[in-house]
Amino acid sequence: MMTDTERRQTIGRRASDLQREQELAMLRAEIEILMNEREHLLRTTGAAAMFVAKLDSHVLPQNTIEAADILAGAINQLPEETLSDAVERVREEWGETLGDKKPD
Repeated sequence: MMTDTERRQTIGRRASDLQREQELAMLRAEIEILMNEREHLLRTTGAAAMFVAKLDSHVLPQNTIEAADILAGAINQLPEETLSDAVERVREEWGETLGDKKPD
């Protein structure tokens, strides 16, 4: 037979286990949200990299060139692995690569 102290310890342990399980579930959900956001950001970054790579600066207005330079600067500050992942996402989804130029 359990003593009162043993019963309280068991109930307390179950409560702490339940709380720990709830915290883990919340962390898993947050990680899933962050991974989905990362995937969206990689696709957006990859698309931006493709856009900048395919721009013909000779036919763009000056203010558009300046905006493209800002975007290119931000893209170039990314770690190489992140940029590579981003371009790969776009290649997989749309079959595009940085080197593909559309015929005039």
